[in-house]
Amino acid sequence: MKWFTFVLLLGLWTTACQRTPPVAVEPDNPDVAITEPEVTELDAEDQTPTPEPAPEPEPDPGNPIKAGTVRAEPSLRIHIAPGTNTPVIYAAPNGTRLEIFAETAMGDSIWYQVRSNLSPRLGWAYGGNIVVDGQENLTSDRPTPPEPPPPTDNLSMTCTGTFSNGATFTVNYSRESGFSRFTLTSGNAEPMTASLSYSGTTDAQHGVWKGQLGESEVRVDHLSNQAAKPGDEITVLYNIFNGRTVCR
Repeated sequence: MKWFTFVLLLGLWTTACQRTPPVAVEPDNPDVAITEPEVTELDAEDQTPTPEPAPEPEPDPGNPIKAGTVRAEPSLRIHIAPGTNTPVIYAAPNGTRLEIFAETAMGDSIWYQVRSNLSPRLGWAYGGNIVVDGQENLTSDRPTPPEPPPPTDNLSMTCTGTFSNGATFTVNYSRESGFSRFTLTSGNAEPMTASLSYSGTTDAQHGVWKGQLGESEVRVDHLSNQAAKPGDEITVLYNIFNGRTVCR
C-alpha cells in the first residue's frame, strides 16, 4: 500500500512539472502615445509628379538638297505650308541660315521647305527672300523682292458632295483655318462632325487635311497648289468611301 501511494504521488509531481508556465501579458501604458510618422519637407519634395512625356519628334525629312541664307528685312516668315495664306510658325531674321529639303512652284514664285537652328520644325518659306548657296552672283545685282502679302479677304466656302455609298458630306473652308470641318450625313441618322487639321502636301504639292470620325480617318485633298478659291475641287476619303466635289 505504501508503495502504491509513493508511485501515485510521484506521477502527480511529474505531471505538475510538465505544465506550461503562464505567459505574462504586457500591461497597457496609458502614458505612451502612438503618433503617426511626421512627413518632413524632404519627404514632400520626393513626391514629385511624373513628368509628361515629351512630344514625338517630326519625321526625319532626310538630307537637305541645298542650303541658303535669309535676305529679308527684318525677317522672313516660315509657314506650315506653301502660300502666304497659311499659318506662320516663326520668323527667321535676316541672315539666318536655312537647310532646304524641297521646293514647289506657286504661280510665278518658288517656295522652299526649310529648317533652321531656330526651330526643329519644318516649314515653308518664300524663295524670293532666300539666297541659295551657289547662286549669290545671280541675285547680288537684283533687289530682293518682298514676300507677297497674304490675301486680305475673309473667304469662306462650303464643299458638298456624295460618297459612293450614297452618304452626303460637307467640308467647310475659311481663309483663317483652311479646310477645318467635315460633316457626314447618312440617311435619317444624326449628322456626325470631325475637325480637320493641315497634314502636309502630296507629291503634286496639293494640300492635305486630316481628321478622325469614330474609328475611321477623314482625308481631304485640295486639288490645287494655289491659294484656295471658289471653283476649286477637293477629294474626300472616309473609311473605304471616296468622293469628289467643287467648293462654292
